[in-house]
Amino acid sequence: MPHYPGQQPRRWPYAVLAVVVAVGAGLLVGRATADGSTSAAATPSGGGTACPGGRDAPGRNAAAVCLVQAYFALGGASDRDARLGGLIQASELNSVRSAYKALDAKVANEYAAVAATNLQVSGSDVTGRAWVAFVDSYKDGSAPQAQWWITSFGLHWQDGRWWLSGAVNTTLEATPSTASQSQVAGFGPGWVAAGGS
Repeated sequence: MPHYPGQQPRRWPYAVLAVVVAVGAGLLVGRATADGSTSAAATPSGGGTACPGGRDAPGRNAAAVCLVQAYFALGGASDRDARLGGLIQASELNSVRSAYKALDAKVANEYAAVAATNLQVSGSDVTGRAWVAFVDSYKDGSAPQAQWWITSFGLHWQDGRWWLSGAVNTTLEATPSTASQSQVAGFGPGWVAAGGS
């Protein structure tokens, strides 16, 4: 039987913690070891997150992880529209602002962590998928809930950095079931773990 992050119900908090540690360590190592030709770290305008990432494979993966996590982190932000300006390609910004799905009213906080990416490159554009863990806490104090989703997104290289070329969409629920096999059979070919190259 394939194994997934968080497959055992009692272990999912450890899986989420492992993803957080792996992503953090990967980004720190990437920033510490990268030279100017591969890191090209940029600080998005509008108060966005500083996302490292050059045009090589490790740089694209680092940028994808950072941008997807930053995108979902804006779900409950009061200044979301301004901060999207630091993540989204200018030509797509207005449509993303109007279509962004904020957190449900019952959700107090949501945390999203990218476990792996799968990128297809075509010149200055990338189409990609990310395996993302979401953990929601609720305003009524009910137990937090964790879910895994496969998301789809695009990246565009412009002005020396990667930008999201539109919204990040959840396309397939990949939450493991304790009663049956999950819909997704593991990372598979083309997937790179967050923090990997």
